[in-house]
Amino acid sequence: MVYLDHVRSDHSLLQLFTKPGARVPLYATGVGKLFLSRMNEGDFEAYLERTDLHPRTPWTIVDKKALRKELDHIRSVGFSVDNEEFEAGVRCVAALIFDHNSQPAAAVSISGAVVRITPDRIEHFGDMVKRCAHDISLELGFNPTNDKP
Repeated sequence: MVYLDHVRSDHSLLQLFTKPGARVPLYATGVGKLFLSRMNEGDFEAYLERTDLHPRTPWTIVDKKALRKELDHIRSVGFSVDNEEFEAGVRCVAALIFDHNSQPAAAVSISGAVVRITPDRIEHFGDMVKRCAHDISLELGFNPTNDKP
């Protein structure tokens, strides 16, 4: 996964790892897990075979069965959460952006300190990123009446 852009909050004292051009593993980030959740089984198996799921933090999901369960959950709620999996103290909530062919094109996310993105606020942030991603998808030609992402 490669980050294309990053907008810093005026309220954030925390300096996050995200920088345009930064490469991060799919399995350890909210944005990356979104793309994994959309892979067909064969592509996902190939990804698992060529990827060493090593822990970035104590909370990184490195068990394949647990990762599959996480991806099922992402598909059911429509957004993903990086719960300190890539960087300790940082939580991220992300949603997919779809192109005119209903294919994943990009993602949008909100990242911040775990004291600001608390478990009781995750659903709220999930709704926010889903609305934002949907609006961007529409601008890219995604048609929700004809397509089911």
